[in-house]
Amino acid sequence: MFDDSWITVEDKRSLLKVIKESYETSMPWADHALMKSLVKERYDRVVREMDKEQYLADKREATVDGMLDAIVPDQLELKTGVKKMLAEKQVEETA
Repeated sequence: MFDDSWITVEDKRSLLKVIKESYETSMPWADHALMKSLVKERYDRVVREMDKEQYLADKREATVDGMLDAIVPDQLELKTGVKKMLAEKQVEETA
């Protein structure tokens, strides 16, 4: 076994889901035991090949603005409203 404790639970679930869906598409005939083995093997390989430091840096640098930028552009109004709300809160805190 190897250490994957540095990966968030949410990211682990997402990765496992993507891998499983990939195998379900390419191998719909695979039984549960084979699918579990294939998914685990691929998950292990992907995690071992990940750049741990880059992953952790990306997680540290994740900001509300960055996450909002990833949202569909027609939600720009939400982003503007959130920025305004955060700016107002910052003004209140410094007053």
